[in-house]
Formats: sequence, structure tokens, C-alpha cells
Amino acid sequence: MHGAVAELIRTDARHETAVETALGGALQHIVTDDEAAARAAIEMLKKRQAGRATFLPLDVIRPRRLDEGDRRAAQAEAGFVGVAAELVECDARYADIVGNLLGQVIVAERLEQANRIAARLHYRYRIVTLDGDVVHPGGSMSGGSRLKQAVNLLGRGRQLEELAQEIAAAEASRDAARKVAEDRAREAAEASRRIEELRGLAERMRLDEQRLLAEREQFAQEEKRLEAAGAALDAEAASLAAERSRLDDERSRLKERLSGLAEEERRLQEAVREAEELRQRSQSEKEKIQAALTERKIAIARLEQDLQSLDEQAARLRGETARLNGEKRQIAAALEQNAAEAERAGAEWNEQREKLNGLLIRKGELSGAIELRRAERTERLQEIEREEEAAKESRLVLKQAEDALKETEIRANRADVELDNLLRKLGEEYEMSFEWAKAHYAPPEDVAKARQQAGELRRRIGALGEVNLGAIEEYAQVSERYRFLTEQRQDLLEAKEKLHRLIREMDEEMARRFRTTFEEIRRNFRAVFARLFGGGQADLILAEPDRPLDTGIEIVAQPPGKKLQNLQLLSGGERSLTAIALLFAILHVKPLPFCVLDEVEAALDEANVARYVNYLREVAEQTQFIVVTHRKETMEAADVLYGVTMEESGVSKLVSVRLDEREDETVGASA
Repeated sequence: MHGAVAELIRTDARHETAVETALGGALQHIVTDDEAAARAAIEMLKKRQAGRATFLPLDVIRPRRLDEGDRRAAQAEAGFVGVAAELVECDARYADIVGNLLGQVIVAERLEQANRIAARLHYRYRIVTLDGDVVHPGGSMSGGSRLKQAVNLLGRGRQLEELAQEIAAAEASRDAARKVAEDRAREAAEASRRIEELRGLAERMRLDEQRLLAEREQFAQEEKRLEAAGAALDAEAASLAAERSRLDDERSRLKERLSGLAEEERRLQEAVREAEELRQRSQSEKEKIQAALTERKIAIARLEQDLQSLDEQAARLRGETARLNGEKRQIAAALEQNAAEAERAGAEWNEQREKLNGLLIRKGELSGAIELRRAERTERLQEIEREEEAAKESRLVLKQAEDALKETEIRANRADVELDNLLRKLGEEYEMSFEWAKAHYAPPEDVAKARQQAGELRRRIGALGEVNLGAIEEYAQVSERYRFLTEQRQDLLEAKEKLHRLIREMDEEMARRFRTTFEEIRRNFRAVFARLFGGGQADLILAEPDRPLDTGIEIVAQPPGKKLQNLQLLSGGERSLTAIALLFAILHVKPLPFCVLDEVEAALDEANVARYVNYLREVAEQTQFIVVTHRKETMEAADVLYGVTMEESGVSKLVSVRLDEREDETVGASA
């Protein structure tokens, strides 16, 4: 087994559709060494019930070739691409297989050109277009849209090679991109590490700032306590005005310190803002710092409000100075104690002030480090941008080079194809090789004149015409085929006429029988309607009397006391009784042995049910009825009753009663 034909031949993408269409199911034919191998394979398929296959033994398949005269005639027409066997490549041992399958198949560019070539060759060969349209021997054509296939059988190998090349290119591009991504990842990791360091530094600064704010809050509380004590002492003893003045001076100094702290707060806020510019990606930390700043502003506003309250309290206590003169000895001792506490508080304040200055110096150093890191980060970002720009320029240059290479390859392929066409044309038309022509003929000095002379010679050769040696045999074959087709056509026409005549006779017989049956049903319908309604009249009318086989039938009825009208205008009970009358009329014309009625009298009143039951008893003499009903009147007229009960849940039971036997027993008992 050598494999399927599709696996053993190759062709270019331009000819794939044409060659695949020309081969058709032969693409799946299997090539074998000899007939014995083919027989063994067929026997194996039979034993295993594995389906059918076509085998091509190499030792018996012989190639088929296009007649040389027909080939020249086809080449003379525009749009001729070549013989299909010459458009595929295969090993030399499969040449006979290809010649047998494609040796007499011509490939043209478009369907119109294929039609001209087929007419030139008298429709004796199969011609396939590049789009897959086919002109068969004899002139029939096949074509249309082709189903979209993921992979063509014939182009599978070529597409696999192209996909392998694309995969290799994609893998190379992926490796390069992966390397660039790894470099970028390392740079991003380094930048992230630096950002984390800066973020940790900023976190430490934030903690220091919170600690300073807590200490400031303690100082503020101490200041409020001292100011409250001084204000109370000043209000209680008017004689201690000097002490009160001192306390006022202390309060002024504290205010100045508060102003200094506010200025320090502004500087801290400016430093925080600069730190925030470095931490643009850390929004949550920014919100925390902003919340802390808001709290400090609230604390400052609270201090200012407390100072204002102290001023108001001092004004109120001045009015009470006269009342507190008797207590000034006790207050003097308290003042001495407060003075000592104020002195101790001042010493603590100076110590905290020195610590704050140290922290500010540390903060300045950290700010310098941050600025240095920021400069390094900016420089690194600029370096990355420069590298990306250089890479972009390199990719652009590479793409331009690839485009130029691809264009050069296309031009080279075109030149090779043109050279192959010229060499093939030199061998086919002039029956000489390039080396022989170069050795025996010098290049023409005037190429245009040489082409003109060659065209004139071709015109003269074409004017000579072609000699068709098989014209007599071909004429005999065509004449025989024409005679056969003429006889077949005459037979078909006669058969057609007979069929039409038979159809007319059948239509006439059917129309006659329809009219007879319709009249009988119509007559019986009138009588039954009057019986069931107790009077009135009804009729059946053909909508198109001239076309009995296609006509519709209208039912008109006139119950007693009403005017004649269409069935659709009657009430529900009247329509039901009319339909029952029509059913009984049909049964009179064509009695049936068996009939089932399913609640046909459900819409009738008691009087109409009684008439319906009486008439049903009459018709029951010739037709057996099974009636499904819930009406008692209908049940009373039945011979046998069948009912279904459910004494237990989910268990049905059938009950039957023969009313005719009960009646006989009743009559006997009475006698």
C-alpha cells in the first residue's frame, strides 16, 4: 500500500482547487503495488465489514494523454492553463497513475474560456477552471459556490509546511517578546522594590508625624490647664495683677509658640504634599495623611475656640475680684505652687522643642533622599523610553527589510514562473530546448520585428486550418447518438400524451362519480335535516360547479322559524345538529360497519337530543356505533353501557351493563 492519491501528489495553491475538482473522489483512491495487493485489501474490507475503497494497481494502470492536435487547439484559445497531469508533482513511479487520472483533463482560467475550449474540442474532454467549475464531455456543466473547508485534501501538505514555518516564526517572536518581557519584569521589580522602600520611608515619616502631633496635643492640653489656672487666680485676687500680667505674658508666649507650631504645621504639610507627589500610586496612604491633617486643623480650631473661651472667662472673673479678696492668702500659696509647675512645664517644653528640631532635621534628610530617589527613577524611566524608542525603530527597520525581502522573493518567483512558461512554450510550440536554440539561433537584433514576423507566421499557420482525421468516425457516432436521442424523445412525447389522456379520463370519471355521490348526499342531507330539526330545510352548494374536483362545499341551513343562512351564522347547538345530519346523510349513501361518536350531542338541548337518539337507533340497524357521552338520554338508548370507576385511589375498574338483557328479564318477570 503506497497511500491515497491525495498523499502522493502535490501542486501549487493556484491549481489546488482545479486539480482537486478534477480528481473528485479519486483523491481517496489507494495506490497499490499490483492487483494481488488490491484483491487482498478488498477481501480484508469484506471480512471486517469496513466499507468500500477503490485501488489503483501500479502494474496495470496506464496513462491517458491528450491528442497532440487537440492540445494545440486548446493552447490556441485564451485562458488555457495546461493539462492537469502537468500541473501536479509526484514521484516518477506514480506518473502513470497521474496520467490515467488527469492526462485528459484540461485546466482553464474561467468558465467562459472553458466553454470556448470545449467547443473547439467538440466537447470530447473534461475541462476544469481554477475556481472549480467543470465542463463535462458532451457539454454539461457543474459549478457554483464551494463549501468552506478548513483544510483541502490536496493542499494539506503545503499548508502544514506553511504552518510549521509560521509556528517557527511565532516561536522566535514569542522568545524575543518573552526576553523583553523578562527584562521589563526585572526592571518593574526593581522599581517596585524602590517604591516599597520609599513607601516604608514615608510610613515612618507618617508615624513620626503622628507622634509629634500627639506630643503637641499633650502640650496643648497642658497649656489649657495652665491658662485655666492663671485665669482663675487672676479672677480670684485683684491684688495679684502682676501675677496675672505675668500669666498673660505667658499666654502670649504660648500663643506665639502656637503660631510657631502652626507655621511648623504648614511646613510639615508642605513636606507631606511633596511626599504625596512621590506616592501617587498609594491613594489609601494619601487619604490617611489627609485625615490626619484634617484632625490637626480641627484641633487647632478647638484650641482657638478654647482661647476665646478663656478670654471670656477672664472677663467674667474680673467682676468677681472683690468677692475673692479674703482668699488671697490661700491663693498666694497656690500661686507659688503653680509658678513651680509653670517653670517645670517650661523646661519640659524646651526639651520637647529640641526633640522636634531633631525630628525636623531628620525629616529634611529623608526629603533629600526622596528627591535623590525621584531623580534616579526619572532617569531610569527616560532610559526605558529611549530603549523602547530604539526597539521600535529596530522593529520598523526589520519590518522594512522583511517587506523588501518578500517583494524580492515575489519578483524572483514571478521571474521563475515566466521563465518556466517560456521554456515550456519553446519546447511545446517549437519542439526545441533552450540550449539547442541558443546554439543554432543567434538572438534577434530587432525583437519587435522578430515578434511581428512570428505573429505573421502563426496567422498563416492558423489560416491553414486543422485536419480532423477522426471526423468521419465522429460524425457516425454523433449521427447514431442523434438518431437514438430522437427516438427516445419521440417515445417520451408519446408517453407524455398517453399520460395526459389517461389523467383526463380519470378526472372525468372522478368528476362524474363526485357529482353522483354529491347529489345523493345532498338529497339525504335535506331529509335527515328535516327529521332532526323537526322541520326547516338545508342544502349543500358547490362553490365552483364547473370545477368539481377543486370546488369547495358550502352548507346553508334554515331551522324552523328562522331564515336561510350560512352554517357559520347558526348557534353552537344548531351547528352540531347540522353536522350530525350531514354525517347521517353520508352513512345513508355509503353505510359503514363501524362508527365512533365522541360527545357529538354535548351542545344539544333535551328535545334535540331525543330526536338525535331516535334517529341514531334507526341508523344502528346497518351500522354499529360506539358513542362516548355524558347525556342520560343517549345512555338510555344504548344496548350496552361501559363505565370506568375508581373505588380505590389510582386503581381503575371497568363496569359494563347490557340493557337489552335487563329489558328481556323485566318482560319475563312481568309475564
